[in-house]
Amino acid sequence: MPKLNLGSGTDIRAGWVNLDSAKLPGVDVVHDIQKLPLPFKDGEFDIILCRDILQHVDYTPILKDLYRILRPGGKLIIRVPHFTSKNNVIDPTHRSTFSVRTFDFFV
Repeated sequence: MPKLNLGSGTDIRAGWVNLDSAKLPGVDVVHDIQKLPLPFKDGEFDIILCRDILQHVDYTPILKDLYRILRPGGKLIIRVPHFTSKNNVIDPTHRSTFSVRTFDFFV
């Protein structure tokens, strides 16, 4: 069951492909996620973990490419801060805000 940890940072997961834009210990693939397509085959992963990334980027094209590399019936796990989070105001790198309904558009 191939699994991708997108934007792993220092959260290296054994048995996963750990991708990050920085060459950190344990990172398997160094790649800027904003440079699409991602360097994987169509339907390559059963599970993709995407934690605390999408608020920093133009997320629509990235979601489309994640759909491409996710096998049919696979699972995409996304974590982003809620729009009421104070970090959305104080962190200038946050480009987007999200609610529990944001991703309904993509389903």
